[in-house]
Amino acid sequence: NFETGCGQPNNELECYQAGGSNTSVANGLLTITANCCYTSARINTSGKHSWTYGKFEARIAIPTGQGTWPAFWMLGQNINSVGWPQSGEIDNMEHVDSNPFNVGTMHWNGGSGHVSYGCNSQNLDMTQFHTYDVIWNSSSINWSVDGNQYCVGNIANNVNNTGAFHLPFFLLLNLAIGGDYPGNPNGSVAFPVKMQVDYVRVY
Repeated sequence: NFETGCGQPNNELECYQAGGSNTSVANGLLTITANCCYTSARINTSGKHSWTYGKFEARIAIPTGQGTWPAFWMLGQNINSVGWPQSGEIDNMEHVDSNPFNVGTMHWNGGSGHVSYGCNSQNLDMTQFHTYDVIWNSSSINWSVDGNQYCVGNIANNVNNTGAFHLPFFLLLNLAIGGDYPGNPNGSVAFPVKMQVDYVRVY
């Protein structure tokens, strides 16, 4: 599915478009392009494919620079009925600005509101292709890059109100620009910028 519209909840600058110049598949790669000033794409599997537990892997190369915010992530399939963060969120690949690392994070409602837990990966050249994995089972959520595990989140027996992570989730890929997390572009990045996806695999 293509998500469309402007005014994302994190005060992002982009307007998401369906296809066109923002999304293409060629030479074995899915490319999401963010153009100035600003259009991009956000796609998901909601209503088509969702999963409870598994290994979720993608091989991705991303742009870096002030205001760039690409992600490969997951949301609870029940988000439209329960809202966020009650639905839960698992961020497999999330990168902001020029940081030399990936961020793996889980978000949920801890009982009195939004809580999160996550870690930074080892330092990487983020513009090169890397393999991003989440292995999710009934006990834990495990993050790795290129086979190197860097984070584990405990969800066994719904500890800390983590029941959301025992329900179906769908996948998303997007390239956001600006917003609360990365801050807005400052002229140091030459648009358009591209996020390239070699594959997405679920086991």
